[in-house]
Amino acid sequence: MLKNKGFATKFESFFFGSVSTLVLVGFYLAIVDESVFRNFYVMEDGLIEWLTVIALAAGASISFRRLVLLRSEKTYLFLGFLGACSLVFLFGAGEEISWGQRIFNLETPEGLKSINAQGELNLHNIRVGKVKINKLVFGLILGILIGIYLSLVPLLYAKSPKAKRIMDSCAVPIPRPIHIICFILLFFITAQTPSGKRGEIREFLGASVFLSILLSPANREIFEHENKKEQE
Repeated sequence: MLKNKGFATKFESFFFGSVSTLVLVGFYLAIVDESVFRNFYVMEDGLIEWLTVIALAAGASISFRRLVLLRSEKTYLFLGFLGACSLVFLFGAGEEISWGQRIFNLETPEGLKSINAQGELNLHNIRVGKVKINKLVFGLILGILIGIYLSLVPLLYAKSPKAKRIMDSCAVPIPRPIHIICFILLFFITAQTPSGKRGEIREFLGASVFLSILLSPANREIFEHENKKEQE
């Protein structure tokens, strides 16, 4: 069980220090030489994109591992959420690299190419009329959900025993103050980054923070295997 739920562990200090450094480097490059930022730092299949993919893939792996370890101890609701969480992270990783299109040199089907803003093998760049799925679903709607998750969810969990029972039964990992503070501060920096490609840094930040929440949520004990609890 996590002994200190409010502050960062040594690993988290290193983790968020690394994430902060990468965000600040991006901010600096966008100011000093936007072309280097755009064409090198956040380029397709570049450093930031692959770090985002790794964070998302790690989130999928963690959720699936918990599903396997806890399959005989938890309810179907709890396990179902873990499975859904794993699929969401896997979907995000796949979308980030267009499902390996550039790696395996895959062609985009004509039907998808005609409605995809970048002609790629993914869903987030689809355009329906004048509406971009990326801006509507992965921008506005996802942004609202993240805001609720990082503000209202921890508050309800702390103040309402009923909400706490429901969230724990649904395997909802609860953000700790360190997660919320780091996300807000670094999100502000990404918002001020003077480049149209700052969204790539924002995606990296989001994937990294959510990975950290999965690793050490406020309710980490609900994800621990019974044998491990007995040993402690």
